[in-house]
Amino acid sequence: MKVLIGLGMSAAVAASSCGGGGGGPSAPPFESASLCAAVWEPVTPAAPFDVTSSLGYRDGVIYYTTFSPSSVMALPTAGGPATPIASLPTYGSELWVDGDQLIVSSGNYGTQFFSIPFAGGTPSLIVDGASGRSDPGSALVYALTPTDFHWLEFPSTVGGPTTAWRVSRTGGSPTLVGSASATLPNGPVTAFDRMAVSADAVVMAAVLGVAAALPLDGSPARVLATSDDLTRGSGNYAGIDAAGVYWTAPRAGVPLIEDKSSVMLAPADGGPLRVFWDGLPAHAGVWSMWPDGNGGWVIVSLEVFDDLKQRMVIWLMDASGQAKRLGCSPPAETSLPYISVRPAVAPDAIYLEDSGSKFQIVRVAR
Repeated sequence: MKVLIGLGMSAAVAASSCGGGGGGPSAPPFESASLCAAVWEPVTPAAPFDVTSSLGYRDGVIYYTTFSPSSVMALPTAGGPATPIASLPTYGSELWVDGDQLIVSSGNYGTQFFSIPFAGGTPSLIVDGASGRSDPGSALVYALTPTDFHWLEFPSTVGGPTTAWRVSRTGGSPTLVGSASATLPNGPVTAFDRMAVSADAVVMAAVLGVAAALPLDGSPARVLATSDDLTRGSGNYAGIDAAGVYWTAPRAGVPLIEDKSSVMLAPADGGPLRVFWDGLPAHAGVWSMWPDGNGGWVIVSLEVFDDLKQRMVIWLMDASGQAKRLGCSPPAETSLPYISVRPAVAPDAIYLEDSGSKFQIVRVAR
């Protein structure tokens, strides 16, 4: 479950309680809500709650899976309804656009991988990651490399370790990369539920600054750097890639009343925590971020503006680290959008899945 703690969330309270006088530090002003132009464009009708895989883009079409029914959907960006192009054995929780095909995870354990033509049709099984195993676990999250499928599996017992697996894209038996327990500061154990693959390891993240890397050569897991702010809950998971795990945390050296945050990187090689991005305004924190496929990032932040209403803000960061605010969700009256899966990056827009109080695909122009 995604929780953003202490970053921009107390801004309205701070604004109402920090009046004049006293001579001490005061909260910085809120940004103008006028910065959020009307660019939040729903492209599918609001529908009952559903979940999808990550979104993918290819040649004017957005692809994704739905839970009910278990289908692969195609949504033309030029207009028109989303239509099913393939049926899956079970819900496909991950989808990739890969060369001349779609690849989707499915199966009873979520460890079967299927190929589907862009035009649709019957899915073709590429490989079964549960094959030959007497007691396979259920897959949590996935990563695709040019040579392998990787995934994490739930602990087989309560409090047990999360296991990382891989299997060649050409077939064969799955291989256990290793296992690790996500131990929280107060002792309980949770599952690692985010992953990426670096040059030498499977990188995994949980909550409260807990992250680890499992070397592909089978050597012991290395615990990644964290901080007291993260382990105390004054922070939030933001993203993951081959470089490591990214966290939103209070900006170092800045009084808390200024309500400013940074994105910190816990490097996959086990090096010290370092600042990745300091470009957010006050009263904002990164909700999630995903690689855009071109060396940059799609970043979703949560910010309070001068009307004292929260909005999701969509940013696009290029490979040099320069970030541009693209637009915002409408102000939160009852609930905010819930954006939890990788967006699709098209030449002229970012497409996001909102699975909050409704299910909808939304377009934000670039």
